[in-house]
Amino acid sequence: FALEMDDLKGAWRSILACGKSIERQLTGEMTEKKKPSISTLLAFVGSAYGLPPPESCFGTHHVIVEEVGGIIMFILQTVRLAQQVQGRIRDMVFNESGDGIDSDHLLKFLDNQCSQLPVQLPEADELYTYRLEVVEWERRVSEVFYSKDEDLEDVNAYTSLETARDFQVSAKAHAYPSKVLVELNARVNKAMALRDRILQWKMACADGKKGSLKTLGSLIKEISRVRLRFPEAEDAVQLHKLVECWTDRANVAIRSRISYSEIKNLIKT
Repeated sequence: FALEMDDLKGAWRSILACGKSIERQLTGEMTEKKKPSISTLLAFVGSAYGLPPPESCFGTHHVIVEEVGGIIMFILQTVRLAQQVQGRIRDMVFNESGDGIDSDHLLKFLDNQCSQLPVQLPEADELYTYRLEVVEWERRVSEVFYSKDEDLEDVNAYTSLETARDFQVSAKAHAYPSKVLVELNARVNKAMALRDRILQWKMACADGKKGSLKTLGSLIKEISRVRLRFPEAEDAVQLHKLVECWTDRANVAIRSRISYSEIKNLIKT
């Protein structure tokens, strides 16, 4: 509906007063007030554009026309700046490189991008909160996997594969894929692939095929690299120890003078 001339002038004066208040917020003159959101700024601009142009009631050269135009331009520039920061945040969170996000780097990024931004970004505020949850998860992962001195020769000292998978499940609620999670996923995937290789080797031995001791030794080296405990790895390590023990005894026997019956007993073991 059409506004009367006086009502239209009053509406534009209200727009100007509100715009000046927003401008003071954006320039930091009103630090006691909460930063406005992008939606608030766009709603204000939308309200201004919903009115007939100020020139229609004040004339082309009236000062209010210039003031309103300058304020709206400043607000739109601020919105554009905030939207660029939003885009950089999304680019970081939806990281396509697959390397994961370093939580310390994320904090520095948010501080650098948002601390001086005069606009409130809900996604940034949420990321600050979600990051604390991820950091706590990373702390627990570090305690379980890295705080103890693991004996590389003792598979029983390793953290279990089951525990690692439990950590994976708990990380599904995270707002972003952390670097620690990506590293843990890679470690679990290697353990799963290694378990399959151990099972294939055992099946080959069970089918009467000659199991290569070289292959077994290679599997043991992989177990020490992955450093996750699972039943198949424990069995392989135990078998490798038995083979090494038998080999040592056989070497001693070869270099010694022993009876035929002793040789038969050694072969049976």
